[in-house]
Amino acid sequence: MLVLSFMSHALRRSSSEKLIKSLQLPMLVVRGEKSETSKNSAIQIRKILCPTDFSDMSGKALKVARELKEIFSSKLDVIHVSPDYEIAKIMPLEHKEEAIQEVHERAKNKLDEFLHNHAIQEKGIIYEGEPERKIVAFSGENDIDLIVIAPRGLGLIKGMLIGSVTDAILKTSPCPVLVVH
Repeated sequence: MLVLSFMSHALRRSSSEKLIKSLQLPMLVVRGEKSETSKNSAIQIRKILCPTDFSDMSGKALKVARELKEIFSSKLDVIHVSPDYEIAKIMPLEHKEEAIQEVHERAKNKLDEFLHNHAIQEKGIIYEGEPERKIVAFSGENDIDLIVIAPRGLGLIKGMLIGSVTDAILKTSPCPVLVVH
């Protein structure tokens, strides 16, 4: 596992961003308020958050999060955020509430099955909106100590143009982030 800090630059990718995109190994990105106030002898991982998009890579991250939960006797929260564009695909704007309900039900069923397939006993959490914002907000509001996430693998050009949820979380997370490749 590679442990590194994270700094973002306005006009170019930082060294940490290049490493995260290019190396295919687990990386603990130490950042956020929690990492600034902890001492080596006082580091505790009481709450772990694992965002999921139901992909195979997301399943790998969930496996690591489950292992860390056992090692540290932590609480594990698993969250899925249905992006706004999924709701817009289903129905026109005038039927937004129905679309939200339909997306929520589908996501809940998928999340329940995903957790069951990965031997996770906890219930998952479903939100709608912008995934990176909801995940970071949930982390701050629930005093999360560590986010365990998998990159989606958009590729260099696409990732630079539209960004990814993992990149956005790395830039704004209030706590350390473990990126599982």
